[in-house]
Amino acid sequence: MYKVESYRVESTGCILNDDGSYDIEEMTIEFFPQRWFYLGLLISGTTLFGCLGYLGYAMLNKRKIKQGKIL
Repeated sequence: MYKVESYRVESTGCILNDDGSYDIEEMTIEFFPQRWFYLGLLISGTTLFGCLGYLGYAMLNKRKIKQGKIL
């Protein structure tokens, strides 16, 4: 399902023709479920960096404990 939000079209200074159509030089059409994909990508990326950060911290902590330098 494609959705065009009219306030975005009119706010860009497009010209409304007599027949009800618009003169638009450039338009980006986005598939609505694509927004959910971007949100999922953001959540997955944040989770990945959080897990990698935790693993890095745990490895450094383990290394310091082996060397006798307890945090």
